[in-house]
Amino acid sequence: IEEYAKTKITDKEIEAYYKDEAIGDMEINHILITSDVKDGATTDEKKKAEEAAKKTVNEIIEKLNTAKKNKEDITEAFTKLAKEYSKDDATKDKGGALGKVNFGDLDSKYDELLNAAKKLKDGEYSTSVITTELGYHVILKVKSYEKDTLDNLKDKIVETLGERYITKNQNSIGLNALQHYRKEYGMEIQDDEIKKQYSNYLQNALASIASANSSTTK
Repeated sequence: IEEYAKTKITDKEIEAYYKDEAIGDMEINHILITSDVKDGATTDEKKKAEEAAKKTVNEIIEKLNTAKKNKEDITEAFTKLAKEYSKDDATKDKGGALGKVNFGDLDSKYDELLNAAKKLKDGEYSTSVITTELGYHVILKVKSYEKDTLDNLKDKIVETLGERYITKNQNSIGLNALQHYRKEYGMEIQDDEIKKQYSNYLQNALASIASANSSTTK
């Protein structure tokens, strides 16, 4: 499915992504705050835990604001706060450093964090809560780099656009990929009973896709 999706991406789409969305690598530090929710917690308990986590993030931002006002070194202030507050054990003792990153380098759970980092200048920190599937973050954009060439980024762009294509066509892409590769490699079914069952499978699958698409458009 992933390989099939890549074949559906056009040069025009690749060029548009490079022009409008591709960016240079960024060095980012982050402080992760998670909501302390116990198993079996009620909806109200979860909500309170999330509010408490967001409150902690805002407290960290206020401490950074104070450091900035006092003309302290923001990177040093951020490093101290990361060690004190961050729940990311892998980075907290390194000032929350994620290293040099870009879209596709990290799990997609970090995409909102990267989107927020895009808007910051070097040396700036986020001034509002950043929410991801991992929790709540404060980030510091340490350094940004020039965007790489289209030739060097092309494979990465195709992979990203392929993932989008899969998401957009998730109801039908499995079946389309199956038919595409059977045709490409000349795979013909010789056994009459298997051929019959395969035909039934296709008809049922197509009917299911049509029904799902109909429900989506209503």
